[in-house]
Amino acid sequence: MRASKAFTGMALALLHASICAVALAQEPMQAGPGIGPALPESIAPGDPRRAAIFSAVHHAVDVKLKYPSTFIVRVLQVQGGFAFAELRPVAANGKTMDLGSMNAGWNGDDATLSVLLDRDRNGPWRVLELQVGTRVHPWASRFRAPDSLFPPDD
Repeated sequence: MRASKAFTGMALALLHASICAVALAQEPMQAGPGIGPALPESIAPGDPRRAAIFSAVHHAVDVKLKYPSTFIVRVLQVQGGFAFAELRPVAANGKTMDLGSMNAGWNGDDATLSVLLDRDRNGPWRVLELQVGTRVHPWASRFRAPDSLFPPDD
């Protein structure tokens, strides 16, 4: 009889832990009227998250381009554990770089670079995908990123 009670207690504790883990893994919710999934948040210059995101982006792009990169930021936003950026890489002279014509293994004739990143809790950001061009990325379904993180097509 005692073994049965001990087993039941352990089973309930495991069930409770599983429910808590699932609840913590869910996307943050907004408080107040119209409660729903959190909306993407734009990251302004000076925000420490911006530096952490660009540390990962610069590393990935610099390896691909084989020299240090500088960007004009068109879009930078976070939602849940994901970040999305649309960037225009520029050369030291300030001119926009044509990524499609560079020997970086990228195809495309757009000078915009789209980047998707993720991170675990408060861990470092990591680049999941880099793409030349601004649209038609299937990343929301492929990486289970929120659809609202990506700007609508123009």
